[in-house]
Amino acid sequence: MLPGHPRAMLTSERRRPAGARLGLASLGRGPLLLIVATAILPRLPHIWAPIVGWHSWRQADTAAIARNFHVGGMNLLYPAVDWSGAGPGFVESEFPLFPFLVAGLYRLFGPDVVWGRILAIVFATGAALYLARLCSRYLDRWAAAYAAAAFSLLPISSYIGVAFMPESLMLLASVAAVDHLDLWSTTGRERDRWASAAWLALAIAVKLPELFLGVPIAYLMGRRLGWRMVATPAVWLYAAVALIPPALWYAHAHRLGEMTGLSFGIWEAGSDKWGNLDLLTSGSFYVKLLIGRLIERHLAYAGAALLAIGLILSRSRRDLGTFKWWIAGGALYLLVVAKGNSVHDYYQLPILAPMSLWIGVAIAQALRRAEATPMRIAGRILALAFAALCLARVPHFLGKEIAGASLVEHARIVRSVVPPETLVIVVDNGDPTFLYHIDRRGWHAGAATLTPEWIEARRREGAAYIVSLAGRPGDREARSALERLQSLGANRSPTSDLLVLDLKSP
Repeated sequence: MLPGHPRAMLTSERRRPAGARLGLASLGRGPLLLIVATAILPRLPHIWAPIVGWHSWRQADTAAIARNFHVGGMNLLYPAVDWSGAGPGFVESEFPLFPFLVAGLYRLFGPDVVWGRILAIVFATGAALYLARLCSRYLDRWAAAYAAAAFSLLPISSYIGVAFMPESLMLLASVAAVDHLDLWSTTGRERDRWASAAWLALAIAVKLPELFLGVPIAYLMGRRLGWRMVATPAVWLYAAVALIPPALWYAHAHRLGEMTGLSFGIWEAGSDKWGNLDLLTSGSFYVKLLIGRLIERHLAYAGAALLAIGLILSRSRRDLGTFKWWIAGGALYLLVVAKGNSVHDYYQLPILAPMSLWIGVAIAQALRRAEATPMRIAGRILALAFAALCLARVPHFLGKEIAGASLVEHARIVRSVVPPETLVIVVDNGDPTFLYHIDRRGWHAGAATLTPEWIEARRREGAAYIVSLAGRPGDREARSALERLQSLGANRSPTSDLLVLDLKSP
């Protein structure tokens, strides 16, 4: 094979003896700096942003749990939300390690959203480094670095990697689980197998749909052990280590939900997340996921082209089963969690990591120090377009956070009027963002909720104020209902676009 042939670039570092290991340090300073820079720099503009932007509802709930850990006691087993009324707020949720760690930072440095965002960046950077280490066992060091850098630059990855959400921890745990077991399947080193089991347990506990990693995990087990893996005790012990701790957590979380009636809807089959036969039999669902989400929103068109080129360049490779089965598991996940993937764009984030390998292959081939052929020049333009299109999404995400600044100011007004530890009813149609910024506990409300009987029942439970933002989308009917209830109390708001109805003072 000639040195300039694409496969030489792909396989040059695979000629090392069987069992050899390429660690992060051997990637070299340049590739490591590229990985870290792309994992951190595009996310810096979001560090000080308030929780009002993209997916603010999910971030607000996570931040509220962190704050409640901080002020209510650092008990990891009892996450609490703000929309609990007069109750303790314990909620059925995924394993709350991320907000718990943020609460620990609050104890050290004081409560500020910035610590949650910094922690998310740390985990996202760790995921990129693990991905680079995994790719480096199949590609040369620069191709592996480009793959990890491309994953960090993807618009949804860039944003979620600084969001106040547990997804960055989930990514770190899932990529680490695959990386360690891939290494074990090559070297047979037992500590990597058990490290993989521990990371997999964490990934599933933090996000239950990460069960789809069982597909690449089974492939890696079979790659080393063959069919005898089904009769190997260590394989079943691995499964026990990976599955029993999450199962214990979800059983405990379900009991919390039964006790308080509060849940994030983990088990809502056919509605919020799991299943939904109507979607699976609808062509528009697949068009939306493939074109609207993966090609346009996540891969920014140019990334999809690079992915296709990378697949063509490595079409004869027989050793990329880890990544192929990882994507196969991801495809199964898209179908099983059809409703969740249809509604939420960040649900597709886990399957973008293995796709990045082929993007790295295409970029490395385009940027090789070789004769500048027309094809290579086109590849360089495409790689540049990919980076530019990804970075162009940063202002898009920031724009929504800037636009939500008025919500933060209105929350400050509410806090100045409503005494601490006071229960409130917030007209928010189930979105906890405003309630989080008010920093009070209480109830969600919508137009259908605001009947005199319901309000009176809440007042007997301790509700002292009704709070509503004027002009909030979807709140017209709720505002009409509030106007009919003005006789219940005086409006304590100093501004016309905010209602703070005092239920104690007619």
